Amino acid sequence: MLSPKPALLAMVVSSLFTSSAAYAAAPGKPAIAWGPTKFAIVEVDPAATSYNKLVKIKDGADVSVSWNIWSGDIGQSAKVLLDGKEVWSGPSSATGSATFKVHKGGRYQMQVALCNADGCTLSDKKEIVVADTDGSHLAPLKPVLQENNKPYANKSGKVVGTYYVEWGVYGRKFTV
Repeated sequence: MLSPKPALLAMVVSSLFTSSAAYAAAPGKPAIAWGPTKFAIVEVDPAATSYNKLVKIKDGADVSVSWNIWSGDIGQSAKVLLDGKEVWSGPSSATGSATFKVHKGGRYQMQVALCNADGCTLSDKKEIVVADTDGSHLAPLKPVLQENNKPYANKSGKVVGTYYVEWGVYGRKFTV
């Protein structure tokens, strides 16, 4: 029986390691699980007996998210992103969860990223709403224009102004 030469054995071993590195890839795509999407920085107590006790403002809204990965590598780390900015990070797992605080009201696009040495894979975006007293969480209003309310197109090139008294809304039911 012939014994393999050390050089041939080294080539076989190195080709095995080289081919396994060629198959390395970013983690599988995480899927954000079902859960609440509306959170609040303020709490309203409807049973309050005085105005001072009616509204309680917290330092931030406690937001929680969980995710699953159905196929592919789980990666080494997980991140939660709001509008592309990292707000939480921790170890990765096939089923994970995170809880973090959001200190400013608004509408945010949340994503989960699973990362390894070859890169990160992002989940689909999920909108969350964080309510605050400033109304930043509210969707923009799109008023319906009636027959007398039409957008003004300035074709004269001159400065156009208007005067509107605040008491004009009473009794006439006309809003600007």
